[in-house]
Amino acid sequence: MLGKSSGFDAVVVGGGLAGLAVATLLARQGKRVQLIERRDKLGGRARSQQHEAGFVLNQGPHALYRGGEAEAVLRLLDVPLPRRVVPGEGSWGFIDQRLHPLPTGILSLLRTPLFKVSDKLTFAKLLATIGSVDAARFDACTVEAWLDEAGLQGVLRQTLLGLFRVSSYAHAPSAMSAGAALRNLQRTSQRGVTYLDGGWQSLVEELSKQAQSLELKHPVEIRYAPVSKLHRGGSSRFRLELSNGDHVDCKAVVLAVGPRVAASILGQPELWTEAVPIHAACLTLGLRRLPRPDRLFALGLDRPLYLSVHSAHAALAPKGAALVHVARYLEPEEGLDAAALRSELEQYVEMVQPGFGEQVWVERFAPNLLVSNWLPKAASYGAAGRPKVEFEPGICLAGDWVGAHGHLLDAALSSAREAAACLQ
Repeated sequence: MLGKSSGFDAVVVGGGLAGLAVATLLARQGKRVQLIERRDKLGGRARSQQHEAGFVLNQGPHALYRGGEAEAVLRLLDVPLPRRVVPGEGSWGFIDQRLHPLPTGILSLLRTPLFKVSDKLTFAKLLATIGSVDAARFDACTVEAWLDEAGLQGVLRQTLLGLFRVSSYAHAPSAMSAGAALRNLQRTSQRGVTYLDGGWQSLVEELSKQAQSLELKHPVEIRYAPVSKLHRGGSSRFRLELSNGDHVDCKAVVLAVGPRVAASILGQPELWTEAVPIHAACLTLGLRRLPRPDRLFALGLDRPLYLSVHSAHAALAPKGAALVHVARYLEPEEGLDAAALRSELEQYVEMVQPGFGEQVWVERFAPNLLVSNWLPKAASYGAAGRPKVEFEPGICLAGDWVGAHGHLLDAALSSAREAAACLQ
């Protein structure tokens, strides 16, 4: 006989940040909610590893966009966030195998040898006007086409491409929506980003605490098991079948999982066919000390590379040590050898932090890390082409591939809030 959990008002499938957020929002409405996570821990891609040496290792470089949808939802859920914003000092541009000071304001722009004088004037105008550009006009235009239309060439073009990459965590100029890329660049240039003390695990722990708060009429019940199928009908409206043969009855369902898992549970394979995931090769380094403390950030301009010393702006390493994230943004379906990727990243670190190899305490390499489940393509009008939050009455979707607002965590938490509103 099948095991059964008696009827819940809602079941949330997926214990990442989107799932935890929507479960908490529903519980705050007074609903009886069960959250089902297929792994043995909550957090999904937001989980951080606490290394015995004292380093906090996120799954690749993570930054919280200030002033965005994610910050608004986290504040709504009473999640405390640091006020500090990552400053621009110590930023470098990497081009033609050389490092140049990366302009982050008028003074640094005047001093950098990165641009010719005429290019400096053009770049200054771009910095002054890009915040007022109507990004919606370019939702169906690719990044590449937008740069062509703007007449940008040479180092200026490469610099804008680098800024689009780092603000979107994506490298797909011939496919990505320029409108989506512009929104991300506008947000980061105007409001900045924050690195979190204790890594993104701090968000997981705080949202878990809020979900199970004893102040709730019904604290969220958490269960660990894979969900295999969703059945419609019956006295409770929906029945979720678990892989161990148990089932859960409920009045509403939120699938806060990736598109392939959601498609499998719903029996709707076409749900994920439009999804183009974003990947990156990531090298995380815990260094005993930083060889060049003046080089805290380096952005590849003619190559899709990134380096940032996250511990310079958040508690992520032992005193005197440094936690460094290095990445190569991968084009969609770019097939590169893992050993070659690692070698490229190590060479990049050596250019920025010479002699780093003698300081390595901890290292972790991921050659094909999932950054996001959905690249906002020009062909589908950017975020407007993502699946709607309300899949059908009583069934909602949530995640970084759902809804028409935001990118990365902004999309995940925006869709979580919308899902909770749909099921009020």
